[in-house]
Amino acid sequence: EVIIVADGETEDARRMLQIVHNSPDPFVCSILYTSQHRDLTAILSHIGNYKAMDGKPTAYICEDYACRPPITDIGELEKQFQQV
Repeated sequence: EVIIVADGETEDARRMLQIVHNSPDPFVCSILYTSQHRDLTAILSHIGNYKAMDGKPTAYICEDYACRPPITDIGELEKQFQQV
């Protein structure tokens, strides 16, 4: 799963989502978590642990109950999904 945390639905957050949605892996699940989506904690209690870093949209790529280091750079996120 990929969790994108942002202070709002910014252009960079939307670009990150687009990168994830364009992934050739059909099993990738993505979630955009902003202040407008705080109700998600009712069904995904752990999602509140993810934070935007330095005010930038931040992607958390998680698999097998572990997450890679957070990514704030769009180019780096693209690299990660080119390796899939």
